Amino acid sequence: MIKSDKNKKETTMNYEKTIKNALKKLNTKQNIDDVNNGVIGSVQVKVNIPLGLIDFRTRQEGLETDFTCDPYTILNSPYNREPFLSDENTFVSKTCYLIRNLYGVAAFQELPVSLISNPSQKVNSGIRMSQCLQGKDRGHFMTVSKYMITEKMKKEVSFWKKVVTKLKSETMLGNETPASLIEFQDNGLMNKLSELQKQNNIFFSLEDLLPTEIYNRFLTVEETIAIRLETVQTHKTEIAKINNGENTWKTHNFCLTNLVDQLIFRKEWGYNQNIIDEICSKSDLMSGNKVLLSSRKDINFSGYLTEPLMLLVSSLDMDWNNQVYKFLGGANNHNDYVTYLCDNKTTTKTMKTWIKRLERLSILSNDKGYNLWQLLDDAIVNHHSTWIKTTIKDDGNYKKLRPRSMDTGLVYLNGIHKSLKDLGMNRGREGSYDTITRSFIEYFIDLIENDTHTYEQWVANSPASWQGRFDEVISKIFSNFVTEYKNSQGKVESEKVLKERKLRELRDTGLLPAVFHMYDRRRTSEWEIVEVNLETGDGLQLCHKISETNGGLRTEDNTFMGPALDNNVQSGNDCSDDYLHLELTEINNPTFGDFWNNFITDVKLNDNPMSLENQAYMGTMTFCTVVTKYGK
Repeated sequence: MIKSDKNKKETTMNYEKTIKNALKKLNTKQNIDDVNNGVIGSVQVKVNIPLGLIDFRTRQEGLETDFTCDPYTILNSPYNREPFLSDENTFVSKTCYLIRNLYGVAAFQELPVSLISNPSQKVNSGIRMSQCLQGKDRGHFMTVSKYMITEKMKKEVSFWKKVVTKLKSETMLGNETPASLIEFQDNGLMNKLSELQKQNNIFFSLEDLLPTEIYNRFLTVEETIAIRLETVQTHKTEIAKINNGENTWKTHNFCLTNLVDQLIFRKEWGYNQNIIDEICSKSDLMSGNKVLLSSRKDINFSGYLTEPLMLLVSSLDMDWNNQVYKFLGGANNHNDYVTYLCDNKTTTKTMKTWIKRLERLSILSNDKGYNLWQLLDDAIVNHHSTWIKTTIKDDGNYKKLRPRSMDTGLVYLNGIHKSLKDLGMNRGREGSYDTITRSFIEYFIDLIENDTHTYEQWVANSPASWQGRFDEVISKIFSNFVTEYKNSQGKVESEKVLKERKLRELRDTGLLPAVFHMYDRRRTSEWEIVEVNLETGDGLQLCHKISETNGGLRTEDNTFMGPALDNNVQSGNDCSDDYLHLELTEINNPTFGDFWNNFITDVKLNDNPMSLENQAYMGTMTFCTVVTKYGK
């Protein structure tokens, strides 16, 4: 019995010594050589220790750069999926299991851990194996117990009411329940909650609610830890075997373990799966709580939260055909996306960008505040409800166009990414994604509601298969969308062609020297002198009137040559046709565009006509005048 903090510290140190002695027996040169050379698969030692005295760390804790492992530290293996407990039902269920374990009815069995004989240490990739043990199983239990007992996490009343319901259901199913636990779940927990609420408490820990003698069992009752000296590959194989025994792995799980292999054996390139796991665990989109990808709410295998993101990012460079659609339905091969992510050195930063982008696109709304994906879903369902009244046989292809499923939702996002390329738009601008996504959805809804015949013809001509649905419907929707979008703005040309033409037009005026100085602004009200070269284009940039962020394309009419730095200042803002306008013919009533208005507010003409400042001032004036009169 641990009676004090001092006693607990001494007891903990004794148990840590027990583990160290076990490791000393395992970690001999002979054992390591035998295991690494395949003479024997593993060498095992078992020790008995109260779980509450184990230095257990979750996979997420391994992200801390200052995290220091001791030899007795047990770190949940990178091959295990992090048991994210953002799903309250899962958290409730695991808390119930913990409580039943403390009452002595839910057997823990043993905690299998590995001492890796050929460890890898790549902290930036979330891989820690040196100077610590790797937990192979019981990750959910150990994580929940760490939160609920070691860290004394507090939860609200609604959570504990669900715990009571779950505990009672276990008893109703015929699972062994001692009298003390029956009393706790029938009366004790709720009575304690009521008592604490009278003291104005809102959140409650397991320590607050459990009888002290039961709660302390976590610190006193010994459980078995089976420590095996084994290679990384044996460790990985054992994890797959253990998890498939109690919770069948999906292809995505095997992909993730193969990715860990690559992170271990390749040189680090800036990717950390643990960080991606953490971000996705907090994502409403990945959890299925948005209209887009809402079918994910019914998925519950370990690690499922990262699957859509990893599939989409891996698909972005694939050819636009029905195989993309198939791929986005879920990995079929254990290396479906592993090779892409590794060979292309996809970074954590890239994945962060995409999850933020997808979260933002999922909540786009119209001017009345309605979610655009919901409106698209409604349009598809409403049309089908009307159409089915006129036909004898249903056509499942209609409903399968809804953006709720992973394959269809992701193929729409992939198609939007491809459309940006087809439209000649910069795929690094977040505003461009917003604009094109909004335009695509609005086009799709308009097609359904106002060009119904075409829509129905496409679906009718589509075989009842994913291949047919992509070839005859989805690809046509995107093709027509891009065509109509282009037609609405004119011929799209390359930046190089447009810039060369517009530079030539400026040179042909003969009013500007080949090289001159002018003012440009790096930030609002922050101007500097730059050198402009009309032959190379240095100092100038192809600017948009309707910004790319707002859906403007690189067309003759929508672009003009403007100061390069100022173009970055404008960023996603539109520029009026008279942005560079400077008209001095009416001396008493000159007219200025926004650029010149800002310029004369911030910059004054120098008194020295020979100064560089004066020359740059006059160069700015001349440039704006020429563009106003002759530029296109």
